[in-house]
Amino acid sequence: MKVKKITKRTLEEVADLLLEGGIVCFPTDTIYGLLSLATDKDAVERLFSIRRPSNRPFLILIPGLEWVEEFGLLASKAHLLLMERFNATFIFYKKNAIPLFLTRGRKSLALRLPPYDSL
Repeated sequence: MKVKKITKRTLEEVADLLLEGGIVCFPTDTIYGLLSLATDKDAVERLFSIRRPSNRPFLILIPGLEWVEEFGLLASKAHLLLMERFNATFIFYKKNAIPLFLTRGRKSLALRLPPYDSL
């Protein structure tokens, strides 16, 4: 494992690793977390094998509110305003078919919009 300072170059390396299906340990505003791209099934499956029982879904960190719609989740304007204002995890019911590898068969998905520019 390599420990590096967060610089523009390091962020580019992390982005490349994630795009290649890698898993990284990265600081968020509250914890260090194991990250993969939520849209990469193989990376998500590897992350499940590393971190927790495979029947429990992950919290998904999103870079912007547009990802609530991207994931096809039911969210009112009030939900989105709360999510933007408060640093908290929000659980949304899905309206479209989200891949089972993300929800682990559940009808909802937990999202968080961290106030951390590096993510």
